[in-house]
Amino acid sequence: MEVNDTFNGTSSPNCGLDPHDFLEVKFILISIIGTLIGCFGIFGNISTAIILTRPSMRNPNNLFLTALAVFDTCLLVTAFFIYGMEYIIEYTAAFDLYVAWLTYLRFAFAISHISQTGSVYITVTVTIERYLAVCYPRRNKRYCTSHGSAITILGVTCFAIIFNCTKFFELEVIRNPECGDGVSWQSYVLMPSKLAQNPVYGQMYALWLTNIVMVFLPFLTLLILNSIIAYTIKKSLNKLSGESISGRNELKEKSREATLVLITIVFIFLICNFWGFVLTLLEQIMDNELLMVQYHMFYTFSREAINLLAIVNSSINFVIYLIFGKDFRKELVIVYGCGTFGLTIRLPAQDKFQYWRQFSRRRLSRNMSPRITNSPIFANGMRFLRKSSDSITKTSNSNSIHAPPSPGNSICCDHIVLNGHANHVKANYGHGERVTGYLTPDYKPQSPRTSIEEDRQSMQSLILI
Repeated sequence: MEVNDTFNGTSSPNCGLDPHDFLEVKFILISIIGTLIGCFGIFGNISTAIILTRPSMRNPNNLFLTALAVFDTCLLVTAFFIYGMEYIIEYTAAFDLYVAWLTYLRFAFAISHISQTGSVYITVTVTIERYLAVCYPRRNKRYCTSHGSAITILGVTCFAIIFNCTKFFELEVIRNPECGDGVSWQSYVLMPSKLAQNPVYGQMYALWLTNIVMVFLPFLTLLILNSIIAYTIKKSLNKLSGESISGRNELKEKSREATLVLITIVFIFLICNFWGFVLTLLEQIMDNELLMVQYHMFYTFSREAINLLAIVNSSINFVIYLIFGKDFRKELVIVYGCGTFGLTIRLPAQDKFQYWRQFSRRRLSRNMSPRITNSPIFANGMRFLRKSSDSITKTSNSNSIHAPPSPGNSICCDHIVLNGHANHVKANYGHGERVTGYLTPDYKPQSPRTSIEEDRQSMQSLILI
């Protein structure tokens, strides 16, 4: 991400405000559109961190994604206070805000680069973890643990800080002797430091080392490892040609999702980082003054595009998780209490998954009902169930004892729990106890199933019948 040369001491001899060219366009593009995208990204990253730290979602891979959300959030916050605030200051001519901006700019600039480095290399570590999980599952179980993930995240954080520690010394604010009153816009001037102006530092670190570490190495790693992952899953599909259709369809879905994730990650990373490398290379090859004079509009909007693409890159992960993560979408329903017809918001947290599975099961049963109900096996089974139900009803009516409930033990049904059984209800007893089970003469409390895999297997057995 680039910092604009907002004020320099020679551009305004009258010590007044010297705004950027195309200020209105930049204000709309960065301060308004970029801020709106950043706010959405901050909301998405915070939601991602909340969802991935829930007990049902905790695993080493999601720990990496949580760290990625934290780095992206820091990057979006610093992007607003650096780039969005810059054009707000010029557009509103707020001098006090300008002084405050100069005060924290050097630190925010370094933190933004630290966050960007951490975000890039957390993405790389997630890809490596997925590669081990697909290609070497035994090694993945041995090495990719929660403790190992925490150590890796700590190592990435330390690397990001060490690699960008010189960013704290690349900018400096100097006092302009021509406007020494301290109350005019040009009294304080933002300038590159002597370290940033050093040709060896600019050629070795700012150009080659930064672009190798931040662009070439992570991009090639993502491309190669994700290609291997997609190829491995496709190869597994070819080996399972004689297995059941359901298992093959599941692997096909995984292959399709892995391919889409590969295309999405590589494409977004390429678009959001490639142009920054090109512009940096042009700044080193060509004279900076030549770019600013002869190609002024191209150079100006290229720098703004780099900043905006960095904001988009840090805000898009939440959308990717929503598109490809089924469990992520289910957890999002639980966290925010939203769902089909808004019904899940009134259910306890432990029952919302059951409602979600029951709703999917009912929708599947409606699609399967014409094929099942027209079969002779279904017709014979229904006749048998009717005969059994009539005999049970007669027996229960002859042996039942009707008595009014006592005031102390009155039963008040709260609401039906949709967990796949039509007679499964929740009842409130007078003494504040809540019992969950089947209302049958030989009642025994049943613990609700929480395994999605069990529900899937039971549905597959139903379909096969």
